Amino acid sequence: MEISRSHLKERLLKYFIVSLLFIAPISYRLSPILAYLILVANLGLVISTGVVSRMKISKKNLIFYSFFFLLLVLIPLRVLYKLYLYGVGDFYPEQFFFSWLLFLFVIPYFVDLKNFLIKNYLKILYTVFYIISFYTLYELIVFYVLGLPNLQFMYNPELKSYLGKPFTLLGQPSVTSIVSTFLYITIRELKVKKNKWLFIIYLLSILSFQTGTGYISLLIVCFYLTWKYKVYYLLGLPLVGIIMYYIVINNVVVKLSHTYFVFLIELFEKFIIDYLEAVSRNYDLLMGCDPSYDLPIDLGPLFYIGKLGLITFVIYSLLLLVIMFTQRNLSLRFIILILLFGNLHYPVMFYPIMNIFLMFTLYIVITFGFNNFVLCQRKENSQ
Repeated sequence: MEISRSHLKERLLKYFIVSLLFIAPISYRLSPILAYLILVANLGLVISTGVVSRMKISKKNLIFYSFFFLLLVLIPLRVLYKLYLYGVGDFYPEQFFFSWLLFLFVIPYFVDLKNFLIKNYLKILYTVFYIISFYTLYELIVFYVLGLPNLQFMYNPELKSYLGKPFTLLGQPSVTSIVSTFLYITIRELKVKKNKWLFIIYLLSILSFQTGTGYISLLIVCFYLTWKYKVYYLLGLPLVGIIMYYIVINNVVVKLSHTYFVFLIELFEKFIIDYLEAVSRNYDLLMGCDPSYDLPIDLGPLFYIGKLGLITFVIYSLLLLVIMFTQRNLSLRFIILILLFGNLHYPVMFYPIMNIFLMFTLYIVITFGFNNFVLCQRKENSQ
């Protein structure tokens, strides 16, 4: 069922024009920041309605737009909350965590994103994947062969824990491993002919990152690749469990060792205690704590809740889970699983490159349906 937006667009544009009359008085009598927020909110409604009018919004997609609307409402509320209680106009958390939402409503307004993705999405995925892979090879050469770690793009001698391995293109091996895994699964799903070399390149990249997040991502990919072989889970899972138990207990791999896991648990416990001590008001837990408190980024969920609040965290998590269980596509479910797992450490899905890919994924879900897009891609790339 198609929902017409033509009259709504015209009315919102009229309201936007009229609201411009009151920007100066609001700025003078109340607050320039409040006037700015009203201006941005009105302009955002006009632009987003124009974008939405170009999309086919069926009843089954209304649930996704409901989540988007709730997030859009919470952004200015949070900013006002910080201004009222702390007098801080820091928009970094909104910019960091909601760039994908801005992209989702702005980019389609200027670009025919639907046709762009059909023609170019797989090419973009391949390009980014190979850039990361070839740069990883470059780092291995300058780090291990030439012994010149300072030639790495993201080299930082102050990060002592990273000095014994390549920094990777994104500056954090854990983040790069999740991005590489996302790219590999997505490419494999969209490609008509499977490429065994793609997995070999992915495997070598993950091993070179030397991070626990990467190793577990690789294990998840192995489950993904063998999902259709049911006998594997009857015979293979117990064997995998025994091997993993041996590796963890005997400290075979540092990043998967019992000692390292105990260290992580103690570190996360410390982060949680520090955060709860920093929450001075009950509302801070719901809307985000004092902006002056420097939250550690190493524990993704806590970093998200601390910056944006529990309400926003719950709404965003529910959006991902709804997509995961309404789109009957195994690859998409593993993609979301990988992103959720990666976010347990660093908030990888909100890094710049993943912001745009997250936007693309959500746009595909609400515009095509993921399965329909896969068929379009395979048809496009088989010609």
